[in-house]
Amino acid sequence: MSKELSPNSEKKFKSYCKLKNRPYIKEFTKHELGNSLGRKEINLVCVTDKNLSNKLLSLIHEGGTQTKN
Repeated sequence: MSKELSPNSEKKFKSYCKLKNRPYIKEFTKHELGNSLGRKEINLVCVTDKNLSNKLLSLIHEGGTQTKN
């Protein structure tokens, strides 16, 4: 999720992640998320493919970013 995500949306998403025991990351701006996917801005990205998710988390951890549950 982006650092600029609204408090209400952040609360809902964190609750969902906690309920489903899914990690989340709040380290990037909406411009950084958007740029990585060829868009101008994106506030929230969900990855549903387990293998892709594991690889992205691995790469992100290598860069020093921590996930939260």
